[in-house]
Amino acid sequence: YMALRFDPMVMIVWPARWPLRQALMLAMAAAGVAPAANAIPDPARLCQRDEAVLFACSLGKRQVALCGQGRPLQRLAYRYGRPGRIELQHLAAPEAYFRSSAPLFGGGETTVGFARRGWEYRVYSRNTRSPGATPEERASVTEDGLRVARPGQPASPRVCSDGGAGFRADLSAIPRR
Repeated sequence: YMALRFDPMVMIVWPARWPLRQALMLAMAAAGVAPAANAIPDPARLCQRDEAVLFACSLGKRQVALCGQGRPLQRLAYRYGRPGRIELQHLAAPEAYFRSSAPLFGGGETTVGFARRGWEYRVYSRNTRSPGATPEERASVTEDGLRVARPGQPASPRVCSDGGAGFRADLSAIPRR
């Protein structure tokens, strides 16, 4: 057995064969500390220290991020995967990306994307109103996500599981499409 003493009155004991993470979770729970930082991975961690987070969200076990470098914006980095295990990365000048906007009922949708090897990747943020009989019943609905498609084919949208936070910076350096 292993033990951890918080003060003279509180001591946690656990079997020595338990992994350290499991033992720490028990100790944190006993101390009333929630492990929130470990519960949901921060998708902004896909951006490097010298990059600004333009867009980031979780898609289940993976994350997607659009990061920018320089003022004015000189380079964009799209990354998909997990921190330390990037599955797709696209580094390019803003001119290699495109952005578009479309009005929607009660809001709109903004997308930023690029084409690579016959596929089109777009991160999006949309704000609409839910249906309702009166304006008071129409709640604001926000959705962020990722769409991947071959040109001319329907996109396969993936909605952010953490809700996302929309675009976090000025996108005017990215050409309109």
